[in-house]
Amino acid sequence: MFKKPVSIELIEPVVYIRGTADRTVQYNNIIRGYVVLHNTGTTAIQAVKLNLIGVAKTIWPEGIGADGNQTCDKKRFINQCIDIDLPHNNVTNRHYTAYSGYNRLPFEMFIPSNIPESIDCDLGFVEYKLVATVYKIRRFPFSSQLVTDMPIQLIRLPTDCTISGDGPVESVSISRALSNFGDYAITIEKQVVTPGTTLPVCLRVLSNVENARIEGVVVKIFERCTIRAPDKGVTRIINHKITLRRTDRISAKLGINLDDLGSGVAWEDRIFYEIPDDRKMRLHASTTYRDISVKHWIQVLVRLSVPNTNSEELDTQPRVFKEVMLDSKFCVLRAGALTEDLVTLPQYSEKIQGNDMSIAWGDLPEYAPECPSVQKPSNTANALLDLASPLHFSKRISYMMKRNKVGQENLSCSTSSGDMPRASTSSRFRFSCKPHTLSATEGLPFANQRYSHSIVHRLQSMDLL
Repeated sequence: MFKKPVSIELIEPVVYIRGTADRTVQYNNIIRGYVVLHNTGTTAIQAVKLNLIGVAKTIWPEGIGADGNQTCDKKRFINQCIDIDLPHNNVTNRHYTAYSGYNRLPFEMFIPSNIPESIDCDLGFVEYKLVATVYKIRRFPFSSQLVTDMPIQLIRLPTDCTISGDGPVESVSISRALSNFGDYAITIEKQVVTPGTTLPVCLRVLSNVENARIEGVVVKIFERCTIRAPDKGVTRIINHKITLRRTDRISAKLGINLDDLGSGVAWEDRIFYEIPDDRKMRLHASTTYRDISVKHWIQVLVRLSVPNTNSEELDTQPRVFKEVMLDSKFCVLRAGALTEDLVTLPQYSEKIQGNDMSIAWGDLPEYAPECPSVQKPSNTANALLDLASPLHFSKRISYMMKRNKVGQENLSCSTSSGDMPRASTSSRFRFSCKPHTLSATEGLPFANQRYSHSIVHRLQSMDLL
């Protein structure tokens, strides 16, 4: 299978940003990941640059502009560039030598809070992509640059939103007394939802009138999409209304007689409603971008009825209907947001006994045997050191030592490093050995010299030797 010579891997598949455009509160919004080089041979790298590009586009089928022939308005609002720190393992020429196999270069990119989130509407969108450029030392007739790009999603979370394992939770409720009827209370348990999830609504009705009835409960979401092209002086407003369906498929018409519950007994219920997804009905995500603004409101309407006390109207209107409702602002996130726990740390299965180390983790790709004598990661690499790498290499060392039955006295695991330098402080695990200096050029105790050079280089690259 063909693999690109360079690719981008993100640690978080979706980047969440907090704060608003006014910058009243500053948040650390960071994109983390790796630029991965897939080499079949040795390559000399001069520099690696990473660009974040954001583009907004609004569509006008009727035509805009002075001549009316322009059907879109496009603008680029961010083009942020950073240089990825490279460990210069070639001291003479001051460049990074990428050897055969996988070479992962970690990066961190801070992004401002005032940029718009990713938007996908019918007549407008905002898209982001990361572009990685690898500058190689020129070798005629081959190109000196490798370029790749990757689309990313930015999702803005509400500033006051509390994130838990079940997603954002913030309820809104109302409790009132209704004249000539009784009391009622309505609670919407979530103000932030994603398409395809459920919305719980709690209701409580207590009547002091005989023969009072609850006719039905209706929940609606109102969406207003405002598209602007400020330079052209045009604006379009699109209103949309969605009536939510119950998960139990019960009709919105209830017809509940409160007298059947008993005197002074309140009717209470907790009803779950489906938030439609793209397969059923399109519900766009809420946005804060001025040129493509999408706002949502939710309305819970409860229809009540009591007997008509006016004898003149009994023939034409035997019952009097009353409607109580709760209106509130609503936030809809992009589909797929907050579908996993963002607070609880992942669980690791670890077992360490003497020289035997094993961990429930996928193995890393194989590396070529040829490698340099020294290759230390940069500060950024130390901060983003792969947690699996030390244990993976330790497991391979233990396997080689048991297979060759030599070198166990010179290379044995211990609980204190002694004169050995420790791994990066950001690494979750620690691996150390008894004081013994190994070099790629001196005699090694392993039976297979090819594996010896490879193991020493890997330990040095992880800052373990």
